[in-house]
Amino acid sequence: TTVGGEPLQVPVFAPRPNPFNSHTEFGFYSEGGATEVTVYSVLGQPVRQLVNRALSVGYYSRIWDGRDNAGNPVGTGVYLIHFQIGLSTYTHRVALLR
Repeated sequence: TTVGGEPLQVPVFAPRPNPFNSHTEFGFYSEGGATEVTVYSVLGQPVRQLVNRALSVGYYSRIWDGRDNAGNPVGTGVYLIHFQIGLSTYTHRVALLR
């Protein structure tokens, strides 16, 4: 995406490590306001909600431990970490290896 011919900086930092076994960490920048970060299966089913609230302006980091909302470990596979930051959306793929 560009504005005035200049590329926009994507405010989401790729999950690391990727692939991962026990956990993966990622960061993002919020300009303030409603923020949702949710892990989905490749079939589009929600697995884990990591953030769902208004955030102040700033950088944030989160860790996903490979568990679902109930605290159960999920299986080996590819998952999508979906970010809704204000009106912008971003998605990163991560691979969990058990």
